Amino acid sequence: MSKVTSGSTGCRAVVMAGKYLSGPGRGSTVIPGNTGQQRGRMCVPQSRTMCSTTARMGGRTAAVGQQESLGYISTADRHTLANRNLIYRDVKAFLSEVGGDPREARYWLTQFQKANLSQSPAFAVVEVDSSALQSREMVQSLAFGLSFLQRMDMKPVVVMGCFDNQESGPVEAVTRPWCTKGLVERCQQLTEALQQHSATVLPFFSAESFLQLHEAPQGSSAPHSIVVDISLLQWSLDCGTIPLVCPVGRDGRGCSLVLDPTEVTAAISRALQPLKVIFLNNSGGLRSEKHKVLDMVSLPTDLPGLSGAEWLSPVERRRLTTIARLLNQLPTESSAVITSADTLLTELFSHRGSGTLFKNGDPIHRYNSLDGIDVERLLALINKSFDKTLRQDYIDSLKGRMHCLYLSEGCVQSVKVK
Repeated sequence: MSKVTSGSTGCRAVVMAGKYLSGPGRGSTVIPGNTGQQRGRMCVPQSRTMCSTTARMGGRTAAVGQQESLGYISTADRHTLANRNLIYRDVKAFLSEVGGDPREARYWLTQFQKANLSQSPAFAVVEVDSSALQSREMVQSLAFGLSFLQRMDMKPVVVMGCFDNQESGPVEAVTRPWCTKGLVERCQQLTEALQQHSATVLPFFSAESFLQLHEAPQGSSAPHSIVVDISLLQWSLDCGTIPLVCPVGRDGRGCSLVLDPTEVTAAISRALQPLKVIFLNNSGGLRSEKHKVLDMVSLPTDLPGLSGAEWLSPVERRRLTTIARLLNQLPTESSAVITSADTLLTELFSHRGSGTLFKNGDPIHRYNSLDGIDVERLLALINKSFDKTLRQDYIDSLKGRMHCLYLSEGCVQSVKVK
């Protein structure tokens, strides 16, 4: 499993980015080589910036600057300067794209980093719908978002998808060129965009070496399943690359098949156990019949009502079912998101988000009395929630007055007394 160590490039990048996302000067960083375009507090006079930058980076930066002025610099120092300039550029573009309070971004960056250390080799498995690649601006925004995650050591695996409004079966035999031509072209397009943002990419135009379709026995009602050999994906992540996977696998006879991208995304997620599973398109999250984005879906509570909604398209309904089944096979900390490709960073690094978040929640039960309830645990939860201590006769005072009590399963997160 790939780990972040205190000396790794990713860890140093996170530390540097964290400094720029906190403190009183968090909005006044200037990237060397700035073209002069200014946005409010993002820019300050160049001389002040150079002094503060030199002070932050220490004597080594000053020494490197003296070497440059004398006309010589080592390869290692040149790499250090180039990497630092990338971080400068990343943080400025990151703040511009996410907006809001930079402390929010720093909070989520820290939380994801802590969780990712004990999680899988990949931070996220991302399915990119074809509609997200129709706009050059959206492609550039997506490429920056993915490259930013890579440099923060939050490693993504990308699955190339179909059009979001296109119904596809679980598999389709590769018998005509159009089956794979579009996938290859879109994979090339995203690869080139990522390279423009200084990301390291490994495109898999065919994933037959690690994606295999297992067909159900004849006459069985069980669905087909996709088996993933993660060794090649693990190797590519360990090499510091972003794997771009075209969902072309093979069956038991060795024949090539175009697999359903959403099922491939789910299969890779089951194998890698990421913190995030992300579905990107050009339209954003799920929308209600009033065209309002659903910001949160709590599973399994919301599943029955939502899956039967008439305003859901067949593709959305099938994806909802896949997400609900997948989250039951991932760690409790994992979540899934449907959002627009140009709001990837906003979804991840702001409290407000931008799309529809899917999260497994504790079932909530209603009680009409305190019989059968762990009262000591209940009191501890209430005291902790309000940071105060209830009087000793509080529970006795509820007798005859309590209408009902709502308690989450496990009595560890939420309670409501009426």
